[in-house]
Amino acid sequence: MVGYSAAMTTTLLLETSSEYCSVALAGNGRIYENHRHLEKRHSERLLGMIDDVMHQAGLGAADIDVVGFGCGPGSFTGVRIAAATVQAIALAAQAPVVGVPSADVIYMNSGLAPADALVAIRSRGDAYYLAWYVDGKARREAALYTSSPDWLDDLAMRTPLIGPQPPWLRLEVPRIDAEPRAVAMLDTVIEVFRAGGAVEASLALPVYLQGDSPWRASV
Repeated sequence: MVGYSAAMTTTLLLETSSEYCSVALAGNGRIYENHRHLEKRHSERLLGMIDDVMHQAGLGAADIDVVGFGCGPGSFTGVRIAAATVQAIALAAQAPVVGVPSADVIYMNSGLAPADALVAIRSRGDAYYLAWYVDGKARREAALYTSSPDWLDDLAMRTPLIGPQPPWLRLEVPRIDAEPRAVAMLDTVIEVFRAGGAVEASLALPVYLQGDSPWRASV
């Protein structure tokens, strides 16, 4: 993260698209974080984790300038929890919202950015989300696959894989683990907010991809 100081935007960040539940707050010139492995207990613990970082900072809802969240794709229930919570908090705080793709959050937390990388996120069964990053930007945004896509042939030799390796992915590349920590999206959320790209609370929607949600919706 670059240049965070007391003069910068007070920002609440949430990421619940995986088995991790992650909350971060940038305020009063400091960054407060609560990041836990919770499996399926996000709905039980998320509000308490938010209250924890707000209490540490001595801030209330009225102090929040912008709310950022990992909007998916990922766990169908997880991204719904994040979106619903963000909408409620943003309405109470009268603050706009910035959604950040969850694959971007993992990539930014890996320590590899802006290097080239392939991000894999487990969906269910043999289905995985894959996203491809080149020079710090998404060349291919996350999409759902059950077999190797043709574009994998265009990856540079030894492009690292971040996340679990799908059983059908035949690549002999370095693999690293990286959790979707909410704090990793801080700079992105502030940049989008300052550029006027944040949206009102009602438009803070999760990303569902066709073939991987009970709603069969495509965004």
